[in-house]
Amino acid sequence: MDFIHQDVSPYLQQYVSAVWASRGDQGGTKERIVPDGGSILIFNFGGSITSTLSDGSCRTWTSNIFAGLMTSYIDLTYQGRFEQVGIVFKPFGAFHLVNCPMSEFLNSIVALDLVDRYKFQQVFETMADTENLRQRLSIVNAWLEKTFAGKKIETFIPHVTSLLHDTEEISVSELADNIGKTQQHIGRSFNKYTGTNPKKLQRIFRFQKVLQTLSFRQRLPLTDTAYQFNYFDQPHFNNEVKSFSGLTPSQIIKQNILGNLRVIR
Repeated sequence: MDFIHQDVSPYLQQYVSAVWASRGDQGGTKERIVPDGGSILIFNFGGSITSTLSDGSCRTWTSNIFAGLMTSYIDLTYQGRFEQVGIVFKPFGAFHLVNCPMSEFLNSIVALDLVDRYKFQQVFETMADTENLRQRLSIVNAWLEKTFAGKKIETFIPHVTSLLHDTEEISVSELADNIGKTQQHIGRSFNKYTGTNPKKLQRIFRFQKVLQTLSFRQRLPLTDTAYQFNYFDQPHFNNEVKSFSGLTPSQIIKQNILGNLRVIR
């Protein structure tokens, strides 16, 4: 499969984690996507995609899709030719694109036409007119630059998101004291801009760090990993990892499937 990505401009880096384009014969291939705190927009030029959520509900898509922040895994099964352009947004990055509270997309995948029937059509058709993947990336990056030009976000949102990512121990009350906002204001703002509350986002960030640790060649004992990331005990650690990935830490290591858990950052 051909897979390329392109660096986004410094301005877009505050909103977008990655932009990629791919093409290949992926019929019947299954991929598990685990929570990373962000949302994903996929322009689909290929075959159908069947999404299966952790609750067992499934749906098949033949069009462009948008997935909001997920708090558990999704299995994607590709049929026919695989041909996509994808945008991975930072936790608060997609708000100005969809122009409505991100909580409406929590744990949801929707057809892009339901987000806005016309906003995405022109860029999709322009990309469809070329088969050159790098040209598609140039087109979508230019479109993102135009779409986000002049957009503003409450300045404390990126700051708090960074604190949540870097510090497992920090509480919402400490965050409130740190930035001079009430806990209620922080909670409302995070539901609006990210789709979930700060504590849940912090847990997702911690889970991502656990995945990275489990991928190290010289792995720590699982008990040490649990305490390294401030889990209360081993059962709590196992249950949390399983709730996000569908697998316990030992299953992830034993089955050597980390490469099939998509972690895009």
